[in-house]
Amino acid sequence: MFRLFILVTILFSFIHKSHATHIVGGEMSYKCLGNNKYQIFLTVYRDCKNGQPPFDNPAIFIAFDANNNGVDTFYANPMGNDTIPVVFPDTCLVSTDTVCVHRTSYIATITLAPRFGGYQIVYQRCCRNKIIDNIINPEITGSTYNVIITEEALNVCNSSPRFKNWPPINICAGFYIKFDHSAIDAEGDSIVYKLCTPFEGLTDNNSYDYPTQPPYTEVYWKPPLYSLNNMLGSKIPLTIDKKTGFMDGVPDILGQFVIGICMEEYRNGKLLSVTKRDFQYNVVFCRAVKAAYFAPDIQCDNLTVNLQNQSFNGSTYHWYFNDPKIIGGGTSNLKSPIFTYSDTGTYLIRLIINENSNCVDTAEKNIILRLKTIKAEFNSKSFFCIDTAQISAENVSIDTTNNIKSIKWTLYNYTNKAIDSSFSLKPIFSVNDNQIYKVRLVTYAKNLCNDTIFYDVVVPKNPVKSPKLSIYADPNLVYSGEKSQLFATQYKGFNYQWSPKNEVDNDTIYNPKIRPLVPKTYYLTVSDLNGCVVNDSVTINIRNGVCEDPYIFIPNTFTPNGDGINDVLFVRGGIVDSLEFSIYNRWGQKVFETNDRTIGWDGTFNGEALPNEAFGYILKTKCKNGAEFVKKGNVSILR
Repeated sequence: MFRLFILVTILFSFIHKSHATHIVGGEMSYKCLGNNKYQIFLTVYRDCKNGQPPFDNPAIFIAFDANNNGVDTFYANPMGNDTIPVVFPDTCLVSTDTVCVHRTSYIATITLAPRFGGYQIVYQRCCRNKIIDNIINPEITGSTYNVIITEEALNVCNSSPRFKNWPPINICAGFYIKFDHSAIDAEGDSIVYKLCTPFEGLTDNNSYDYPTQPPYTEVYWKPPLYSLNNMLGSKIPLTIDKKTGFMDGVPDILGQFVIGICMEEYRNGKLLSVTKRDFQYNVVFCRAVKAAYFAPDIQCDNLTVNLQNQSFNGSTYHWYFNDPKIIGGGTSNLKSPIFTYSDTGTYLIRLIINENSNCVDTAEKNIILRLKTIKAEFNSKSFFCIDTAQISAENVSIDTTNNIKSIKWTLYNYTNKAIDSSFSLKPIFSVNDNQIYKVRLVTYAKNLCNDTIFYDVVVPKNPVKSPKLSIYADPNLVYSGEKSQLFATQYKGFNYQWSPKNEVDNDTIYNPKIRPLVPKTYYLTVSDLNGCVVNDSVTINIRNGVCEDPYIFIPNTFTPNGDGINDVLFVRGGIVDSLEFSIYNRWGQKVFETNDRTIGWDGTFNGEALPNEAFGYILKTKCKNGAEFVKKGNVSILR
């Protein structure tokens, strides 16, 4: 008879079929009315923002026996359709995320005769919300809502417990949640709560809307982050107290998540019923009530303060300005007030939002009102310098009360892009000709009331382009200690400054001589009295010589007469790493020794000049390549 009924209802289902998607949860319970009569209660929730068809009308239920055979089919019409309000567990939390959930309930009265093993009442639906994050293929994964009525429950006319509260639609990422999933049982039976995996249900491949035969497949958690033990994938997972039904945790991933909770009903140690709740958490970004505003830390030459309210979730605003010269200190209830103080000074501004409510918050900060005593000013000009155009500036700012703390220059091109800066009192900027530049000067005062000024500087087109500065060395590849000469373009009326100055024989001429011991870069600055400055550099490289004659040598004569030419005897050339250099007079007395090749002999002994004659020397060296070299010979003084 049941099979014939199913065949007839299958034909009807082709008209009835709707396959509503975006189901977000549901639960089932029952009540014994006596005389084998039972009321079945079903509540279903759907996403009304993204959902498509309405709730089933009617909903189809099947009662299965302990052998998973269908024994009866019954129907129930929806009892209204209401929208669940979005309420946060903490009323001081608010989110801008929009969620819409509809709810409907079904009640069916049926007859369940005593039966070995009891019954399982089942309702199924396709499909879940497609944007669920913690299960695989949610859009084609249906839902199964059921309640198990044991044989013992039938014998004692038991009514199942019913959950007291439906969980909130939204929960806040990063905030602790604690929700009461406890149930009420009319007979006072014991209830055990636990997390459980929801069942799959119908899919779009089902040809009709009747529940399929048990057993049912559980949904597949999306690995590796989600599982029965961590349905939200959070650092602090959801847990539920098995006695109280209180569930807590801290969600930290935004999204939509399927959650399952089961409760088992016991009397005298015997199982009476099993109910599974299947629901969806929307984890959203929330902001708590927050008082905040912007006001400058320091305001100069203006006693009127424009306050910009940056509070969140405020409904009332109360400002306290704390001006002692005003009765009551000055207050306002405007959202973003403008307030004028009576004098300069330091004032504490306090903002209280939602005063006299449970969601109150306070923000406060000091504001300093001062008079500006500094005035930024500068002179500037453009001119041409050898191979470039330049802009010079001179700070002439004043502070009537204190010395100026510091200054900063910024140079901008015609697109207002910063291209150079300086902290000098008289900076010089190299620029291109035939353009307009902007020079900004910021003067920093000790009382922090700084001042800023801008001027445009026009650089005309250069009528005659000057030759460029040229710098080179001859030769630029020498042995260590070997002489080379630097050359720069010679301009009359210009000053030359070489560095490092202690390594050139004259640091103020255009062509000094050098004897580099290691690879070295020499820098040249050319300037004139008008402020023209040009910089350039040249690098001298050291030749890798052989650790022997003639690559390591000592001149056989030198002239220590003070004319600046060949006045000191040095060990020359080679790739010497270390040395021992000793000089002896004709009686074998040591008159000079050194272990530093940069130190030479000036022809003296004990501070007195020695006569023109020959002296013997011994040189022991160790080169950079590890080879050693020893040389003996004579050198003569010629004054």
